[in-house]
Amino acid sequence: MRGRGQISLMKNPRKNLYYLHGAIQHTELLYTIRQSFILEAEKRKRKQIKIFDSFDQRLFQKNKLLCYEDNTWKLLDLTTFQYEQKSPDKPDKKFYWQFCDKNLCDYLKDILNTRALIEKAIISYTQTIYHIKNSDKKTVARLRHFELEISDLSLPDNIFLLEEVRGYQKSFDKLGLIITDLAINEFSENNKSLFTRLLGMDIEPYSNSFSVNLKPEMSAATAIREIMVFLTNIMRKNEEGISLDIDTEFLHDYRVAIRRVRTILSEMKSLIPNDQYEYFKTFFIKVLKISNVLRDLDVLLLKKDSYRDLLPLAVKDNSNFIFKTISKKRTVELKKVKNFLKSTEYEQYLWEWQDFINRLEGMQINNEPLSRYIDIVARQRIEKKINTLQKKKFKFKKDVSPQVLHELRIETKKLKYMLEAFRFLYPENTAMSIINNLKKIQDRFGLLHDLLVQQNLLDLYFNELDAKGKIAGKEAAAFGALINLLNQQYQSAHRKSINKFHKFIKSGDYARLNHAEMIEERL
Repeated sequence: MRGRGQISLMKNPRKNLYYLHGAIQHTELLYTIRQSFILEAEKRKRKQIKIFDSFDQRLFQKNKLLCYEDNTWKLLDLTTFQYEQKSPDKPDKKFYWQFCDKNLCDYLKDILNTRALIEKAIISYTQTIYHIKNSDKKTVARLRHFELEISDLSLPDNIFLLEEVRGYQKSFDKLGLIITDLAINEFSENNKSLFTRLLGMDIEPYSNSFSVNLKPEMSAATAIREIMVFLTNIMRKNEEGISLDIDTEFLHDYRVAIRRVRTILSEMKSLIPNDQYEYFKTFFIKVLKISNVLRDLDVLLLKKDSYRDLLPLAVKDNSNFIFKTISKKRTVELKKVKNFLKSTEYEQYLWEWQDFINRLEGMQINNEPLSRYIDIVARQRIEKKINTLQKKKFKFKKDVSPQVLHELRIETKKLKYMLEAFRFLYPENTAMSIINNLKKIQDRFGLLHDLLVQQNLLDLYFNELDAKGKIAGKEAAAFGALINLLNQQYQSAHRKSINKFHKFIKSGDYARLNHAEMIEERL
């Protein structure tokens, strides 16, 4: 008991979550608690809660749950079962910038970025709140009973949340023992999969990062097959999100997977029958070409607010016309991509591609290079890419043209993709250090590419409108101002990109891969 004037060191009251699954009935639990405490129940209420997260479950992976209930958005911490934030608002929110509450908006921005919120589950339930009192009729704890309306009999349908009341820690501990003595399960890491399924989440969430478990003693055929199966699955998982236009990351991840496929194909082409290589190379080039403009427009529209803020005040309002024009163009390009993804031609290509990669291991019987150990084959290809970069430093000049910079961007990207796929060949710190440096250079070059493409697109759309007489003077001035702004940013980014690449090449840091000690997992 605290003396007068003492300060309690207790932080947030504890909350423990339990579930009934099996023969134990909730009435037995309530009966047992009544042997030691007084129970007073509030009126039962029927409620519904909607659970949201991104496609790749970014919030859930941070042990957070975004819920919508009683016309309020609630952010729940799954480690403490405390609501961190509550924001009364409409339910029609999809992106972080649509939330009115600044704190919630900022928090979601850091985690979700450009990813959209997707409804993961709707749970209908009946809630009863029990006030647990001692013999002095003081409330010492609260017990919330949730009776879930679920059809999956493998999932628990009775959940209990035991809430501590300040000053009554011993009562909370005693109640915890009463509950666990009845063989009622507490949610923990041991049964996380059950909780995950209950919330509508995937036990193994989507990720576009390379996570293929390769071994040095694998044959080249087996390793290439494993990589291609993984990347093809990434493509297929993103197709629906592209067609439904949920967010722009679906197309981004889809295209990255294809570029990784093309890189591995290109670097391993001497191991693959030439006719097959050329056939599928043509297919993947076609897919990227069809979606090029859509991706370029996505990147431009994502920068809309920051570009508008930087425009001169005189043309700021007229810039709305530009972005409406771009949005209309995007609608047209999205339709092209959607039609292609659902076409018979696309499905036929993919069927042939999947058949090809499934036959790779059989091909090694008559194809000696495919039967070689992947550690030898991959290391040779990576060292060849490094030698290509080493030669670039002798030709490198600070007035390098956009075309040369674009070629450098492709080379660094290919080396990065190869290292991501085969980083098990090198000490982890060495490989990741080089990969991170290459990513920074790739981001610099990517920004340059985007700024150049955006200028060209705006120039093209302006000329189209001007030729049809559909653009007024103020709107033309806005086009000119935005193109000029992009050009200024390009010039600034050009210098920074050159300096970054020059520093990387000059350091020779990447050359460590040529001398790194190979990780031997076979004798």
